[in-house]
Amino acid sequence: MDVRAGLRLGVFRAATRLSKEQVMDEIESVRMTSHVERVLLESPHQIALLPGVPPLEQEYAWATVFFSSAEAADLCAALLCQPGRRSKWARVSIQRLPIVSSQTEPHTAEEEQRAQVHVYQMNAVAHRLTKGDGAALLCGVHDTVLAQSAYGWCVLSTGGLFPTSGLAAYLKHRHVGNFTGIDVCADFDPRCDEDKCAAGGQCKGVHLRACEQWRLLVPPVLISKRETLTAGTPTLVITSPAESAWQRARRKDTLLVMPLPPEIDEAAFVYMFRWCDGFQRAQTVRTVDALRYGVVQFADAASAQLARQQAISHSNLPVRFVGETAADANSTESLKASPAASSTEPTGSATARPPNKSRTAAPSGANAVPASGTSTAAATHAPDVPFPPLPGGWEYGLSRRTMQYYFLQSGKKSTTWKHPITQEQYKAHR
Repeated sequence: MDVRAGLRLGVFRAATRLSKEQVMDEIESVRMTSHVERVLLESPHQIALLPGVPPLEQEYAWATVFFSSAEAADLCAALLCQPGRRSKWARVSIQRLPIVSSQTEPHTAEEEQRAQVHVYQMNAVAHRLTKGDGAALLCGVHDTVLAQSAYGWCVLSTGGLFPTSGLAAYLKHRHVGNFTGIDVCADFDPRCDEDKCAAGGQCKGVHLRACEQWRLLVPPVLISKRETLTAGTPTLVITSPAESAWQRARRKDTLLVMPLPPEIDEAAFVYMFRWCDGFQRAQTVRTVDALRYGVVQFADAASAQLARQQAISHSNLPVRFVGETAADANSTESLKASPAASSTEPTGSATARPPNKSRTAAPSGANAVPASGTSTAAATHAPDVPFPPLPGGWEYGLSRRTMQYYFLQSGKKSTTWKHPITQEQYKAHR
């Protein structure tokens, strides 16, 4: 069972022993029971034996809920933490699995120092009764925070956040059963030399560690657009925090596929891109509006651009860069559209190449047979091929997987299934 499909619920000092029926009733309050596959109740004895567990955690009654997918678990966490909601339990902890903590994601020396500075800054203006809040955030029971960022409401773990006054206030409300709203601080950067948040630990928003920044790209609650009248003209107004520097940088190396068809699950989505040069990670998301989308990050802008071209040329998927609107993406593509631009390297999906293969590899990676030589004579024609001679400077190859010929210009990185003269596709006889 995928641990990422798990959600851990803890009830503080439960009056009665926690039962599966109570847990399912809580899940039903957000209409997610149809996605539940298994509920496991944890005994206090088991919790006491776990390494690195905060002592306070032993005062909670815990249950782990496994869903049909990681998408469903993320969505349920978002719904359980939505602002304005009240749980039937006075105090409940919600933990997305795997739990982000100092054990699973150890602090670097710089992060440890910054966390202590944040605590010091919090205490500098804190009331005598709240001076321990900062330290409690570092060693207390981990919880989930639904925070608003530039792209939507993100499911974050307290283990991936630095202590701030805003986070302490948010959790104080949570501890009396109230779910409130909080924003991601767009000025904060986990790199000291890039940080522009002057408030530090006194900030009213949340400060993310580097390990938690990916969550900013996969919000299960998207920013809603509301229409207002400006001088009698309807205008769309988007109320959301600004992009962080990290989010702006992802506009160049991270792709967004929205909407994502239901037949493409996360495993298939990852497989589409995992062999592309520079692939780093990918994830699919299901939103509260029943929309599905996928996000895939690459090591650099060139790799992302090439993968996008390949995906567009071999599927009808709407692929664009993160932060780019669909209209902008379509406009960019129309400007680039030309006979030469259509010769992007095609694949059966967006999987361009196995790792460590050159970008001039055939569409099917290791299963393709290149042309026998690079000379004009060898590249333009052979007696056993089913297509007319190629123009000067063109070569061909054969994909073993699809038994289809592909064509490329000498010295160019892009390939195409279509013959440069006839614009037709050709297959070899098996």
